[in-house]
Amino acid sequence: MATLRFDDRESLSVITPLALSYYARSEGWERVGTYRAYSHIYGGNGRPEILVPHTDAIDDYALAVSDLIAVFARTLDRDELSVYRDLTLADRDVVRVRAQDADPDGLPFGQSHAMLDATRRMMTAAAHSLGDDRPVYPAQASGNVNAYLNRIRLGHTEGGSFALVLVSPVIAPPLGGIPAPEDENDTLPRERLVAQRLSQSLFAARSAVARAAGGDTDAFAPASAISAAGVSANLCEAVADLIISVATFDVSFSWAITRPSEARRGPIAFSHNDVPLLQGAAKSMRQLEPEYGRRLYGFIYRLTRAQVDIDGTVGLRTAINGASRSVSAVLNNRDYALAIEAHRSNAIVCLEGDLERGGSGRRHLHNAKLVETISAPPLPGMAEA
Repeated sequence: MATLRFDDRESLSVITPLALSYYARSEGWERVGTYRAYSHIYGGNGRPEILVPHTDAIDDYALAVSDLIAVFARTLDRDELSVYRDLTLADRDVVRVRAQDADPDGLPFGQSHAMLDATRRMMTAAAHSLGDDRPVYPAQASGNVNAYLNRIRLGHTEGGSFALVLVSPVIAPPLGGIPAPEDENDTLPRERLVAQRLSQSLFAARSAVARAAGGDTDAFAPASAISAAGVSANLCEAVADLIISVATFDVSFSWAITRPSEARRGPIAFSHNDVPLLQGAAKSMRQLEPEYGRRLYGFIYRLTRAQVDIDGTVGLRTAINGASRSVSAVLNNRDYALAIEAHRSNAIVCLEGDLERGGSGRRHLHNAKLVETISAPPLPGMAEA
C-alpha cells in the first residue's frame, strides 16, 4: 500500500483538526478524554487509542496528522493516500463533474476549456435559482452569485478519470453537538444550499428528459414542478454544452461529514442523445424570458401582506401592448406603504422591474420598485412605457 512521507508538511497541514475529529467519529472512534492542552483522546470498541489535535497551532501538527493517517489506514485496511484524500475533503462538500469516456491521456485543451465554462454556467444557474424560480435568468451573474463562485475551489483531479472536482470551503458543524441531518429549521451555508439545489435540478432535468423522450410534450413546461426544482433555460443550455464538450458525463456529490446531508448523491448521467431535448426545452423557456427594466404605469387594485411579513404584494392594472393587463409585484416595506396611499387616493403609480409572463396570461414584475406616484390624470399614451 502507498504511504505518505512526513517531510511533505504543507500537504499534511491542509487537513484541519475538524476533519480529523469527524473522520475519527465517522469510523467508529469516540472521544474519551483530553491529553494535555492541545489534543483529545479517542478510542472505541476494536479501535486503537489515538490522540487527535484540536488545533493546528502546534509545532508537530503535521507529524500528528501523518501518524493518524497511518493508524486510520492500518485499522480500516485502506491505502494511506486514499485516507489522505478523504481527510482533505471530510469537512467540505464536493461536486464532481466527470467525463465518462475521456481518453486516458486526458482531454484536448480546447475541449477541457469548454467543459469548464459549461460547468461554471451550470453552477451559476443553480445559484441563481435559490429562492427565485424562473424559466430564464440574466446572463450576468449577480453579486451574491459571483461571491459564491469565487469561494468554490477547483480541486485536484482524481486518478482513473477526467473530472472537475469542485470543492466548497469548510462546512462547519452546527453549534450544540454532533450534527444530525439538516432540517428546514437548520441554517445552512450558501455553498451547501447551492450544491443541494444543483443536485435537485439535475435529477429533475434527468427525469424530464426521460419523460420527453417518451412523448411527454409537457415534461419541461414551466407550469409543472420543473421550475420549482430549479430547471431553467440557463441550466438546460449549460448541461447540453457540457455534453457537446465531452459526449457523456455524470455529476455526483459528496457531503461533508461535519454536516451530514440526506440530499441525493448521484451520479446523474447525461449523453449525446439528450442534447436535442435539452436545447429544445431551453428554446421554449427562452420564449418566456423576462423583459428586464420594464416600466409600467397603472392603478393599484389589490394589496396583500401577511401580518408577519415586511414586504407586500400588489396588483397593478396597466396596459401592455395596447391590452389591459393585471400584473403582480412584491414591494419592500417603504414602497408598499406608498402603494397603499396611491390606492387610497386612486393615484397612478409607476413600477419598474423585470416583467415575466406566466401561464393563463398572468404577469409578474420581479425585483419591483415603485418609481413615482402621479396624482394628476394621465396624459395620453402614459398608460404604458
